[in-house]
Amino acid sequence: TANGLNKFKVDEEIFRRYQSPDSSIQLSDKYISALIEDDENNLWVGTWGSGLFKINLRTGKIIHYIYSTEDQNSLSGNEVRSIFQDSKKRIWIGTWSGLSVYNKKENLFRRIIHNPADKNSLSSNQVTSICEAFGYIWIGTYENGLNKYDPAKNYFNHYFHKPNDEKSISGNQVVSLLSVEEGIWIGTFDGGLSFYNNSHFTPYEHSKNNPTSINDNSIISIYADNLGALWIGTFSGGINIFDPRGNQFVHYKSIPDNSNSLGDGVIRSICEDKEGIIWLGLRNGGLTKFYKDTNQFENLLGLLNIKSVYSIMQDRNENLWIGTDGDGIIKLNQKNGKYVYYKNDPENPSSLSNNFVMTIYEDKSGNIWVGTTGGGLNRYDKKTDSFTRFTGSYDPDKKIGKNVWSVYEDKYGEIWIGTWGVGVTKLDLKNFKHTRYLNDKDDTTSLSNNTVFCITEDSKGNLFMGTWGGGLNMYQRSSENFISFTDKEGLPNNVIYGIIDDNHDNLWLSTNFGLCRFNPYTRVVKNYTEADGLQSNEFNQGAFCLSRSGEIYFGGINGFNRFFPDSIKENKNIPPVLITNFKIFDKPLVLNKSFFGINEITLSYSENYFSLEFAALDFTNSSENKYGYKLEGFDKEWIYSGKRRFASYTNLDPGEYYFRVKGSNNDGVWNEEGSLLKIIINPPFWQTWWFRILTIFLIAELFYLLYRY
Repeated sequence: TANGLNKFKVDEEIFRRYQSPDSSIQLSDKYISALIEDDENNLWVGTWGSGLFKINLRTGKIIHYIYSTEDQNSLSGNEVRSIFQDSKKRIWIGTWSGLSVYNKKENLFRRIIHNPADKNSLSSNQVTSICEAFGYIWIGTYENGLNKYDPAKNYFNHYFHKPNDEKSISGNQVVSLLSVEEGIWIGTFDGGLSFYNNSHFTPYEHSKNNPTSINDNSIISIYADNLGALWIGTFSGGINIFDPRGNQFVHYKSIPDNSNSLGDGVIRSICEDKEGIIWLGLRNGGLTKFYKDTNQFENLLGLLNIKSVYSIMQDRNENLWIGTDGDGIIKLNQKNGKYVYYKNDPENPSSLSNNFVMTIYEDKSGNIWVGTTGGGLNRYDKKTDSFTRFTGSYDPDKKIGKNVWSVYEDKYGEIWIGTWGVGVTKLDLKNFKHTRYLNDKDDTTSLSNNTVFCITEDSKGNLFMGTWGGGLNMYQRSSENFISFTDKEGLPNNVIYGIIDDNHDNLWLSTNFGLCRFNPYTRVVKNYTEADGLQSNEFNQGAFCLSRSGEIYFGGINGFNRFFPDSIKENKNIPPVLITNFKIFDKPLVLNKSFFGINEITLSYSENYFSLEFAALDFTNSSENKYGYKLEGFDKEWIYSGKRRFASYTNLDPGEYYFRVKGSNNDGVWNEEGSLLKIIINPPFWQTWWFRILTIFLIAELFYLLYRY
């Protein structure tokens, strides 16, 4: 602390100020700025102004090291900010006057300082933090970025923040470094958190539009617990707990005043072209290209003079078909850059039926199908450069309807048309037969809802449909009926915007309450929300894509997410479960030490209304941790309280009870052992054995006296 060194006695739960046996060294009065214990049981203590102390924890002996202008082998400076021991047992000391390395054999220091004439020297003498990773020593400086040092070559590489380079470190005031197996976590005082791996920096900064982002960009310290979660101390935002495993969904969104970020608007469509470029259609944001290898965006809002894009598809001839909200279709030839507009012409029945285009789909024969709002279904004829409208003689029974939201060709060559409000229609083009499937409230095997947003076929050849309010439907070809899966089976809700098959029997579903990984054959469900790193819990119809590399894209109201299904790992850590509080009549029990060391509590008969609070100590989306508890001697069965972290009891009889609690992490891995607390409720004095014996004795004495006198 700023007022000396303190030692915490765990068994007594008290702090004791460390006093030197040598009274000439007033260690307890110094500003302690850095601490480490080395492999020889020495405690190295850095102070702000009085140099460095080495305390032998076995003998209590103290050695004091200070800077001396007359000794080049002394410490670089007396303002010590960081101390680190590397894998070769070397002690590195960062001071406000440069870096030092301690030579244990010769008991001297080698100074490493900034040389303005040498661009390959240490970038600054104000050294704040030190770590080791990838075979190098990494040094953070207060105002001049990060250094990578090769001790064998005595050579530095420098990393600086560059405002126009998203791959650069997030800030130049590096105050904390933490090396982990995968890379280096870097805390800056001016740019939030960065993660370095493979010559690339990934920023983690505060965003007012993202409640799960770090709440302060001024990082003070970083610590990793034994579960891999990061504990991040900030200047004005307190402690943030961040689990890198929970951030498996990469999120892209619009950033104000950043021309290289996603354009402003809501994602309504996503498509990958043959070059691997991701095309994004936005409502009120036009068209955007995303270069996934470089994470670069190119906004095309003004290029094609379109405001809202609801559908994008690249055909086999590398034409990009762009469906708009009111401006018809734009066909862009990606080879020569030329484009053609297709719009509704009231005088031309071969024109596009309506300018509000919801979906564009190319079948295996190369036919282009266009679903519109208000104009029904269209099929584009390449030879005549015109459209056939599926109305009139093409739809004599008006089974398709005017509002088409999805089109899909199954493995049998049949075209399925999902509509708004009039079910789904199957087109058998060979026999020119239309079959419509509708919801029948009296038939549980019918289509569950008449609005069908999306249709896909999985690797087993089964057809699935996402509906508005009816959940997911699986079509049974043999019986021509449907099996529906809803929130009763564990889906986040019953609005399914998009379906992607990951070829492992899992369907990834976008909904208006997060994403869902669902296996329709085993019924195993795993739901993900904004707390897992999603752009929002609200996704959009049509905004989904499976890339050629197997990466999945889902878009919504706050940008889009990309991820490989195999990268979404389950949390297998068994969480410690602790009883964290005990209340009597809603008032915390007053103890002379922390509650965590208490195994037994004794109450009077009048204190028979009490409650307990508990927690599973896993911080990977901890809001999804679940609990079960049981008061042995009262509860006959375990009580599973879901996310609720407390239990209450009242009017218990005197006696001995055992409160057991267990908990799970966010992925349902339970700590079955949990925690145990013995609770003794003493009886009132008139129910005690000694009072009863005394009462019997007094009554007997009374009878004796009456008999005698």
